[in-house]
Amino acid sequence: IKILNFLEEINRNISLLFPSPDSSKILIHLFEKYFPSGNRVHDIEIVSVALANKIDHVATFNIKDFKHIEEIKLLNF
Repeated sequence: IKILNFLEEINRNISLLFPSPDSSKILIHLFEKYFPSGNRVHDIEIVSVALANKIDHVATFNIKDFKHIEEIKLLNF
């Protein structure tokens, strides 16, 4: 029962974000600006989805993966 309550609370407090037409436009802009390759492509996609949802702060354990992206502010954990 405790785990079910915990999962219900998580579901109430978390929103999943997905790529959208708006994030695709931002992704194209970021690709043209940063020319990412390899795993950097995924980092740019994460940022594009965030920006499309009016999120400009990113919390990460891997600051080096995002520090070159000027459009966001980083929170280091």
